[in-house]
Parts: sequence; structure tokens; C-alpha cells
Amino acid sequence: MEFMKLPSNSRMILEALINAKNPTQELCELWNTAVGTEMDELKGIITELCQRGYIDVLFADNKPYIVTLTNAARTYNEQLTEY
Repeated sequence: MEFMKLPSNSRMILEALINAKNPTQELCELWNTAVGTEMDELKGIITELCQRGYIDVLFADNKPYIVTLTNAARTYNEQLTEY
């Protein structure tokens, strides 16, 4: 898959998940505090990160249940430097 630079809001969420001790808990906190357009934006960011292969998210009861980070997510900043 060809490297594509993430928008700043997507990169911010990805970095928060990478730096979190528990990425699932981090995303759940973001999910629980998002309202209105913030929720729409968060859903779009999650979709983008999943489609680009950086994360995998399983949902239960209409909220993130399990978040898995891929190696591509962990090496995003290295790839960005090469880009």
C-alpha cells in the first residue's frame, strides 16, 4: 500500500492511540465525550484510519470495544519522515 500523509486531525487521534497505555480506553473516552459534529468527525477519522490499515476497531453496543494498532501505525512517523 502506498504511503499517504494523514490530515492533522487524523494524525492527532492516531498519535493519541499510539501513546496511550490502553488504546481501546483512549478511543472510548474520545467516543464518550464527542457530541454532534465532533462525533461525525470522529467516526470519519476512525473509518479513515481503518481503511488505511493503521487500526482495526471492533464495536459493541455502538461504541469501540477493541482497538488494535498495526505496525504501520507504530511506524507512521518514520514513514512520514521518508515521505
